[in-house]
Amino acid sequence: MKKIVLIASIVIACINFTFSQSEPVYEPWASTMLAEGQTTLNPTAKGLEYYIYHRFAKIENIKDLYGIYGPSNIRMGFNYGITKKISLGFGTEKNNKIQDLFWKINIFEQTEDNKFPVALAYYGDLGLDSRDEAVFGSNYTFTNRLTYYHELIISRKFTEKISVLVAGNYSHFNAIDSMYQNKVVGVRAGGKMNLYNSMNLIVEYAQPFQLSSVNPNLGQFKLKPGIMAGLEIATGTHAFQVFYTTFQNLNQQKNMVFSNTELGDGVLGFNITVRLR
Repeated sequence: MKKIVLIASIVIACINFTFSQSEPVYEPWASTMLAEGQTTLNPTAKGLEYYIYHRFAKIENIKDLYGIYGPSNIRMGFNYGITKKISLGFGTEKNNKIQDLFWKINIFEQTEDNKFPVALAYYGDLGLDSRDEAVFGSNYTFTNRLTYYHELIISRKFTEKISVLVAGNYSHFNAIDSMYQNKVVGVRAGGKMNLYNSMNLIVEYAQPFQLSSVNPNLGQFKLKPGIMAGLEIATGTHAFQVFYTTFQNLNQQKNMVFSNTELGDGVLGFNITVRLR
C-alpha cells in the first residue's frame, strides 16, 4: 500500500506541476458517492468523513410500508483524506458481514481553463467476508474470504447545474458459488442536475458483464443492470441522498457480481455523509 501511495503521489505531483496555473472547477459533485458508486470527488486533505448507507426491504405493499418496515441492510464507516488527492477509508456491512478497506486517487481534476476538460480518478476496494467458515464449504482457506474491486472514473461538469460521469470496473471474488462468475467487468454512468438551491436530481446506471458463460447444468444466472434515481440535498458539512435502486447490496463488487434484480423489484435507500473536519 505504501508503494502504491508513493507512486500515485509522484504521478500527481508531476501533473500538478504541469498544470499549476490552472484552477479546478468548483464543486463538480456534492459528495464522494453518487448513491451506489463513487464520484471523482475526494475528502479534503486531512478531512474526515463519516457515512451511513441504508437499504430497506423489497417494495411490496402497504403492510410493511412498502419495504420500510421490512429487514434492512446497513453499512457504515470512515473516509480520510491523506492528501487533497488521495483518500483511504474503512467500512463494515450488516447482511454479508463484509469489512472493506477502500482508497481513491484523483489522477487529475477538471480545470476552469479547460486544459483538463475532464476529471479522472482511480477507486479500489479490498473486501473481507467475515461470515462463519461453513459458508465457504469444505475446502476453506482464509483467502476464500477476499474480494476485490477496481474502477477508473471519468467525470465532467458541463454547466453550473449538470455533472456527468462514466466508469469502467472489474470485480473479483476468490471463492464463489459455482452458479455465479467470480470475475465480472462492468460499466457505469451517472449524473446530477441541480433543481433548486442545494437540491439535486441524481441518476445512475451500472451494467455488469460475465467474462464466461455459466454452467447450464447449474441453472442460468443472467446479470441485470443496476438502476438508481433519487434526490440529493447537500450542505457544507452534510450530504443526504434518498433514492430507488435495484442494487440491494452495500459493497460494489457484491452488487456487480450478484446483480439479478428486475426494475420493478428494487428497494428504497438513503446515504448520509458527514464531514467531521
